[in-house]
Amino acid sequence: MANHAELIVLQGVQKVNIRPTKGMTAGEIIVYDGYPYVTPLEVLEDMVNVGFNAWGGEYRSECTDAAMSGGDVYWDAENEKFTQTKAGAVHFGRITPGCGCGKAGGSICVIHAPNGTVQG
Repeated sequence: MANHAELIVLQGVQKVNIRPTKGMTAGEIIVYDGYPYVTPLEVLEDMVNVGFNAWGGEYRSECTDAAMSGGDVYWDAENEKFTQTKAGAVHFGRITPGCGCGKAGGSICVIHAPNGTVQG
């Protein structure tokens, strides 16, 4: 499976340890307790204490469901796409100013700040 999000700028990334139930490639996004986490490295099935990025950092992705100009962005885990439609998705963060896309599948840059988390 291709990466969903590539870390391009490390901005005080906060981590949380999760024990995944499947192998994952670097950059995959999982939703755990209604919160989007990003794996910074390849993960083997049942690996213990994997440090998933809980928030922080700037990511680039081409997994988009439509054109996006800015503002809040959500992760639709069922379709494995970034979306600006809130229904059925979890808040991932905000599109970096000037880094939206003009069509579905276009490249965006996103600041990972789920549910209003801030750098500090």
